[in-house]
Amino acid sequence: MKLATSAGALRRWLCAFALILPVSPALAEEFSVTSGLSAHWFNPDRSGEGLVLEILSDDAALLYWFTYDEEGNQRWLIDVGEISGDEIIFPELTVTRGGRFGPNFDPNEVEYEVVGEAILSFSDCDHGEFSYAAFDQSETISVVRLSQTMAAGCQPIHGVPGQPVREYAGQSGSWYDPTHSGEGYTLQWMSRDQAVLIWFSYDLDGNQYWMIGTGTFEDGKIDFPVLYSTGGTGFGEAFNANDIEYTEWGSLTLDIDCGGGTAQYDSEFPEFGFGMLSLDRLTHLSQPACPWKPPQLSDLYELSVTEIPVVYDGGPTNIQARDIADDGTVIAVRVGGADGNTVYRWRFGDQTMDQLGSDLISTDPVIVPDSSALFAMDKVSSGDVRLKRWRDDTGWQPLQGLIFERSILEGASQDRSHLVGRGSGPDISGDVPWIWSADNGQVALNKSDETPIVRAFAASNDGSTVVGDSLHFSNGSASEWTAGLRWVNDNEPQFLYTPSGQQLGPATSCNFDCSLVAGGDTPLALPDHPHFRQAWYWKPTGEFGFLGELPDTIVAIQDPPYLPRAMSGDGSIIVGHYATVDSDDRLLARAFIWTQNTGITSSRSLTEVPELKDSEWGSMNARSISRDGSMILIEGRTPNRPFTRSETRAYILHLTPK
Repeated sequence: MKLATSAGALRRWLCAFALILPVSPALAEEFSVTSGLSAHWFNPDRSGEGLVLEILSDDAALLYWFTYDEEGNQRWLIDVGEISGDEIIFPELTVTRGGRFGPNFDPNEVEYEVVGEAILSFSDCDHGEFSYAAFDQSETISVVRLSQTMAAGCQPIHGVPGQPVREYAGQSGSWYDPTHSGEGYTLQWMSRDQAVLIWFSYDLDGNQYWMIGTGTFEDGKIDFPVLYSTGGTGFGEAFNANDIEYTEWGSLTLDIDCGGGTAQYDSEFPEFGFGMLSLDRLTHLSQPACPWKPPQLSDLYELSVTEIPVVYDGGPTNIQARDIADDGTVIAVRVGGADGNTVYRWRFGDQTMDQLGSDLISTDPVIVPDSSALFAMDKVSSGDVRLKRWRDDTGWQPLQGLIFERSILEGASQDRSHLVGRGSGPDISGDVPWIWSADNGQVALNKSDETPIVRAFAASNDGSTVVGDSLHFSNGSASEWTAGLRWVNDNEPQFLYTPSGQQLGPATSCNFDCSLVAGGDTPLALPDHPHFRQAWYWKPTGEFGFLGELPDTIVAIQDPPYLPRAMSGDGSIIVGHYATVDSDDRLLARAFIWTQNTGITSSRSLTEVPELKDSEWGSMNARSISRDGSMILIEGRTPNRPFTRSETRAYILHLTPK
C-alpha cells in the first residue's frame, strides 16, 4: 500500500485506518528539519513522558506524544505535521478512546477527537522546543534528543565508527494489525543496535494505554523481554516525574521483515493475557531504506580531484606532498637536494609551489588547520635536531621550551596545538617520547620497563592523551613485534587490546580528543584469525572494530599490511595505505579510505576518478585529510617504466556530499 505524501492526506488515512502512541555533527547555520530528527525526544525534568517523531518525507512528519491525563492515567496524542524550515506544525492533535485490548478489539468502537495543536521547532540536531495548546493548557517545553535512530541522519552520511548499520535498520517506523486499526506500534532501531518500541493501545475499559520497552535482534526476531506501563502523574503543568510509577507489563516479540510480520505478546496481567497480531507496515521513515544496503563511497559523494604541481624549476623532482590544511593548502618536501631538504607550500589557484626554506631535514612537516603556520625539523651546526615554526611574517623561527638536543617530529594533534615525537641527548639513554605545546613547552612522556623503545604519533587537542607504539621485546633481547600504546595525562603508557584480549599493533592516528584511535595490525594473531593483520579502530569506552579486508592485499610482509595515516577531526573517515602488487607482481602501496557505512575502499575501485587510474601510479598513499573530511591528500609516484624516470605526483581528492 502506498503511503500518502501530503500531511493532510496522511492524517486522514491514519485516522481512518490505523494506529495511535514513553520514552552530534553540526549541520547548516540555518537549521532545517531533516530525516535525522526521527527519534525519541524528552525534557530531562519531565522523564516519563515524551515525543516520538518520524520524519516521513521532505514535507511531512508523524508525531506521537505519550503523556498522562488529569487523573494520572496514561494518555497519548497523534498528528501528522507539515515541515516548514526548522519547525513542524501539527494542527490537529488527536486523542482516541473506545478500543478494547486483545481479541475483542473492534476498530469501529474507536473514537477520534481533535483536542489541540502544537509546533515542534529545532535549533540543531539535538535540541528543540515543543509548544502546544490542548486540554485548556498551553506550554512551551524544551526538549533534547533521547535516541539516535540508526542510519536516519544527523550524523556523518558515511556513518559513525562503532555504530554499524544493520540490514534491519529500515524496519524503523509504525506498524499495526489492519483488524486493530486504532492501535499499533512505533519502532525505532537505535544507533547502539537496540530497538525502542512503544505500543499504543487501550485497557479493557476503552481508556488509552501505552507500554514501552527496548529490545534486541536475536534469531531473526526482535525480542522485548520487558514492556513497562506507567501512571501516577498529571497532564501539562501538573506533571511531576517523581509521582510516576513503573510497572512490568509483560514481554513482546516481533517477527517482521520490511513489509509485515507478527507480534506475539505475553502480559503479566491476566486481564491482558497473551496473543498474536498480524502486522502490516504503516509508515516508513524517509531514511533509511529497507533493507539497508551498504553504500559505495561514490553513492554518498561526488568525487573530484585537484592536481598539486609537484615540480621544481620546470622539471620533475623528488617533491613529496605531506600535509593538508582545512583550506586546502598543501605542504611538501623536496628530499635530498644539494641544500638538504626543502619545504614547499601550495595554495589553491597557484600554478607553482612556494619555497619556504632549504637546508632542513624534515621529511614530514605539519601545517596548522588555518594554514597560518607550519612546523618542521632543522639540523643546527652542532648536529642537533631542533624544531622550527614558519609564519609568513617571521619566516622560520626555533620553537621555545625544547628540552632535548635532538627532537624528532613524528606527529601532532588535529588542531596542531600539540606536537609529538621522540627526543634524545648525550646524557639520555635511548629515545624519549615527548609532547610540545606553546603553553607548556616540550614535556617528556613516561616510559616503562615494558616499553623501552617508544614512538608518539598523535595527540588530543588538549594534550591529555597521546598514542603511539613500542617495540616489544622478549627475554630482554630480540624484538618480536610493535605494539600500540596510549598515554593519558602523566601516567605510564598502556598497551591497547581488543575486547577479547588480543594485543594491537602500532596506534598511528586519533581524532580531536583521542576518543577514537586507529592503527595497523594484530601482531600476535595467527593466519586463521578472521581479521588477520587488518587495521582497526579502538575506543576507551569499549567499542572496537576492524576496518576490513581488501582482496588484493599482501599480508606476508614485515610491516603492517594496512596502515592508517590520518583521520578526520571526528574520526569518522580514516585514510592510509595498504600493501599490494602491480601486474608484474612488484610490491607497492595503494591508498584506502574507510568509513563505518562504506567499509574499506581501495583507490583502485574509484573508477569515477580517472586521475587515480591504477596503471598511472607506482605507489600511492592517502597521506592526510582535512578535519571536516572533505579533502584527502593523495600522493605517490608514477610507475617504473623502461627509459622513463619515476616522478612524484599528488592530488587532493574532494568528497562533496550528493
